Amino acid sequence: MGNRKKWIIAVTVITILIASITVIRFPSTIGSIVVPDDYSSIQTAVDHAFTGQTIFVRNGIYTEQYVTINKPLSLIGENPENTILVGINNIKYPPPYVIQISADNVKVSGFTITNGDQSGIRVETIGSIKQPSGVVITGNNIVNNTGGISDYDGDHLIIANNKISNNSQYGIQLYSSQSIVSGNLISDNGWEGLVVGTSNVTVTQNIIANNGFQEANVNRGGLCLIAGNNYEIYSNNISDNHVFGVQFAENCNNSDVSNNNIIGNDVGVDLLNFGTDNKVYGNNLENSKNALVETAFSYGNISPISGAVGNGTDNVSWDNGEVGNYWSDYYGNGTYVIDQNNIDHHPFTQQVDISVNTPTLTPLSTGFSITVPF
Repeated sequence: MGNRKKWIIAVTVITILIASITVIRFPSTIGSIVVPDDYSSIQTAVDHAFTGQTIFVRNGIYTEQYVTINKPLSLIGENPENTILVGINNIKYPPPYVIQISADNVKVSGFTITNGDQSGIRVETIGSIKQPSGVVITGNNIVNNTGGISDYDGDHLIIANNKISNNSQYGIQLYSSQSIVSGNLISDNGWEGLVVGTSNVTVTQNIIANNGFQEANVNRGGLCLIAGNNYEIYSNNISDNHVFGVQFAENCNNSDVSNNNIIGNDVGVDLLNFGTDNKVYGNNLENSKNALVETAFSYGNISPISGAVGNGTDNVSWDNGEVGNYWSDYYGNGTYVIDQNNIDHHPFTQQVDISVNTPTLTPLSTGFSITVPF
C-alpha cells in the first residue's frame, strides 16, 4: 500500500511538471527569438536575448517608448512595409529615438521606423569614449521622424538599401569613420539629405533627391561634406534638391566627387571654401547654377560676412588633370570658366554615361526558419 501511494504521488508530480512545461514560452528556435510569439514587445525580446542572437519580428504595428539595443544582435522585421515600429510619447515628452544602438555589431533590418523626436535610429553609447563599431542598418523605411539616422564618432557603419524620406530635418547625419552609405533613397527631407562629417567614407549608388525644402534662407540641400577627409562620392543621382546638390563645407579635405548625376538642383556644387585638395570630375552638371564659389555667407540673422571664404583654388580642382565634367551651359569652346580662379580644363561636350541602380528595400535574411511555438 505504501509503494502504491508513493507511485501515485510520483505520477502526480510528473503530471504537474509536464503541465507547467507546456505553458512556459521558450524561444521558437535555437538561436532565435520571435516577436510577438516569444515576447510581446521588442524591448523585452532585446532584454532577454543573448549576444549574437537574432530577434525576428512578425508583421504588425509595435508602439514602444523606444528600443535600446545594448548588445551585439540582429533585429530583423518580417517586411519593411508591414513591420512598423512607432516611437510613442510618454506623459510629457516624445521619444528621442525610436531605436538607440549602443553596442558593436548590431544589425537592424526590415522595419518601418517612425515618430522619433530626434532620430529614427541613433547609434551612440552615451557617456562613453568607445562608440559602436560594425553596425549595419539596411532594408528599412525610415520616415516621418525629426531626423532619419544619426550617429556619434563610431566606425565601420553600413547604411544600405534604406528608404529615408519625409523627415522634418535631415535624412542621415554620419559621423562614424570608415563607413559606407550605399543604395539608399534619401528624399524629401526638410533640411539636408545626407551630412558627412568624419573621415574615410564612401557614398555610392544612392538617390538623393528633393531635400532642403524647409527654411530656404538657410543652407539646405542634398549632400553636405563637412569637417572631414578622404570622402569618395561616386555613382549617385543627386537631383532636384533645394539650394545645393553637393556642398563642400568647412574643412573638407582630400575628397573626390566623381561620376555623379548632379541635376536639377538650385546649385549643383556649392563651395564654402575651407579645406584643400578636393576634386570634382566626371560628373553631369545640369542645374539652375552649376557651381557657386562662396565669397561671403550669412550666419543666422548676421549680415553676409565678406572674406570668410577664399577663392576656391586651394579647395577644389574641377578636373583631375585629364577628365573634367559635363556642364549644361558649356558650348564646346576651350575650358569651362566658373570664375577667374576656378576652371575646368577638360570639360565634356556630351553627358557622361553614369548608371545608378534604383534603390530597393532589401532586408537581411533571417538565416533561420520560423516554427510555430507550442
